Amino acid sequence: MTMENFKLYYIRKAFAPPKERFTHLRREALRLKYIWSYEEMPTRCRVQQELNTLYKEAFNYVKNNENLSEASKLITKMLKHDPKSHKIYALRGTIFEIQGKWTKAINNYEIARLMLKLANVPSYEEADIPYIKSLIKCYEARGDCYYEHELFLQAASDYERIVTLKPPDTSIIDVENKLLTTMKNLNKYDAFCSYWNEFMQNSNAMRLSDLLTLHAKYKFFLRDIELTREFLLEALAINENNKEAQKLLQMQSFVFI
Repeated sequence: MTMENFKLYYIRKAFAPPKERFTHLRREALRLKYIWSYEEMPTRCRVQQELNTLYKEAFNYVKNNENLSEASKLITKMLKHDPKSHKIYALRGTIFEIQGKWTKAINNYEIARLMLKLANVPSYEEADIPYIKSLIKCYEARGDCYYEHELFLQAASDYERIVTLKPPDTSIIDVENKLLTTMKNLNKYDAFCSYWNEFMQNSNAMRLSDLLTLHAKYKFFLRDIELTREFLLEALAINENNKEAQKLLQMQSFVFI
């Protein structure tokens, strides 16, 4: 007997003529209580199907960069039913990224990574890479905003986070240069040297020449004539076409004559 037939049978029995009603009142009352309180809620499978439908709808809005406010409403609705879904948080992060709301985007991508880790997903490292790439993009954008407004400490913090996040075999040369330049602006030479030595490891010749030039710029800023010249000559010995080093060497010679 299905739940619907079972329910109908007992309801009809309860309101039948007195002689046909139940004789064991307490027992039957408990049965009726169970039946009448039976919640005809969707099964877990149906809930998941509904969530998948909502996710696809929100995803298409975001993919086409349209109706983002409606997509946000759908995401809020989904999170009420599934607050541990890394995909939903990541989708909300994408909305904020599109809107240029870097801090909110970062917060949601970080939560997505945490939920992914808690979900014990197979091939976690592989599944985590898209979130890391999104975070790197957002941290760099926010760091650049901080730098433009001369908030160098905050900018350095975001660039440092990118260095920490960087997956193996991924190049972030632009971010490395920004971090070193920011450390120079903060006049944190020890921190500069620490990162400079790290970036020098396993770098190709062209990169070594550029890093030596960056160090020379810092020494030039500190008015250290000897080491400025030493770094520049070493940079040019590796790459004689390093125009930045050539320019700085001429400037250094002119300034300190």
